[in-house]
Amino acid sequence: MLLRHFLELIDSISILIRQSCPEPAKLLLRGALESYFSILFILKDNSRKKSIAFIVSDILGGNASIDRMIKTEDERLNNSKDKTRKRFHINDKEWNLEEIKKERSKILESSDEFKEVYALFEKLKKKNNYPKWYQCFGPNSIRDLAVVLNEEDLYLHLYTNLSASIHATDVIAGKGSQNKNDKSHITQIRYWGNTHTVTKHTLHLAITILREYVAIRVPTYSTQFKNWFASMQQEINNITSH
Repeated sequence: MLLRHFLELIDSISILIRQSCPEPAKLLLRGALESYFSILFILKDNSRKKSIAFIVSDILGGNASIDRMIKTEDERLNNSKDKTRKRFHINDKEWNLEEIKKERSKILESSDEFKEVYALFEKLKKKNNYPKWYQCFGPNSIRDLAVVLNEEDLYLHLYTNLSASIHATDVIAGKGSQNKNDKSHITQIRYWGNTHTVTKHTLHLAITILREYVAIRVPTYSTQFKNWFASMQQEINNITSH
């Protein structure tokens, strides 16, 4: 599902680039880059245990959100004449929040593998209430992931810059210019200016993930992938070199 999420982001970026919208595409590229680091880290080694850790993290994160909703619901009931708890429809079945959490949590005890990883999270929670899945294996941050993957340059030069787009701290740079009469003006929406930069980085992430996935998970397709890449090399160079 993480790979699907990555591909969905890459596909969405391509749609925005076709419409000359590189600035909002940066937000998606930052998300794709974070997924890129995670996918490569999972593929690197110990893939099954890391995948389980990712699932456990998702369950615990969802449960934490449910706990906050339960707290809000308790506060509402304490201040309301209506003491009926809200129920939610999921897959054509009615649930209350406690039932949803209980159902979600079953997988945590479903096998020895899940129990082992869940125990790691419980240990990490003593230091951090909301540990990230990769902390079970050493790295404590996205930058640490990049270092382990020998991708720190990519983190420093791309991830940190794209984070400015997420936090709206780059809303000035590149959004204006001066004409020949030294008059300033704001660049129009759907301006093609940064499309090349975003496209180049997006292609790099997509091709790297595809190459690593094929090599590790479906090596029987390695020759087919190499032939495809060779057939596309000139076109890729034309896109990324200008």
